[in-house]
Amino acid sequence: MLFLLIVCSSCKVNHFVRVDSESYTVENSLNVPEDSAVLALVSPYRRQLEQGMNQIIGSIAMDLEEATGNQTESLLGNFVAEAFQVKAVDYTKGKVDFSVVNSGGLRISMLPKGPIKKSLIYELLPFENILVILELDGATVRTFVNHMRDSGVWPVSEGLYYQITQSGVGEIRINGALLEADKVYHVAMPDYIANGGGDSDFLIDIPQLSTQKLLRDVVIEFIQESPGPVGAEITGRIEFKN
Repeated sequence: MLFLLIVCSSCKVNHFVRVDSESYTVENSLNVPEDSAVLALVSPYRRQLEQGMNQIIGSIAMDLEEATGNQTESLLGNFVAEAFQVKAVDYTKGKVDFSVVNSGGLRISMLPKGPIKKSLIYELLPFENILVILELDGATVRTFVNHMRDSGVWPVSEGLYYQITQSGVGEIRINGALLEADKVYHVAMPDYIANGGGDSDFLIDIPQLSTQKLLRDVVIEFIQESPGPVGAEITGRIEFKN
């Protein structure tokens, strides 16, 4: 639920209005007297908000759910990671080896099968974070993968494969090839991670190439540009090994 503060200069009174996340309608919910000046001020924004948020942007092919229990992958996480990967390439016209979504970055547990409204992607990715690309050498990639493993197994795109063993992280492959310590890899991620969020301090000093795109806009565009319903699959990109 969202509250908007409306400042009315003519009536010299501040008003709050409630934005309902289910239908994205705006209503006066704090029992303040209706004021024609306030209503006139709010009305265009209310219509714009309702029309924009209730827009059908595409369709989902199956329920995309978050991981539960000991799952190392989820349909929801894989879907968002692949969207980041595809669109990062589109925006930069360059190579992106894989993408990462931080654990906890996805704020709802499922995108349901069927037509999808823009509002649901805002709920999934509500923060003002931007998609960026970092150049990481292989040694830093291994540090990053170990960190992801220790932080609850973050969603990654299909370009990255790694094994989780009893002692830590085993084999790591990038686009099918074994990780090379001295090779440079291009990794797409939210700027939240690149700026040290999620205890990723080891990334702070690495230069960023910004796509200038908010994460939710990346996913919205990915869905809108799809020729049909979008989906995801479990591929074994993160694997437990005894």
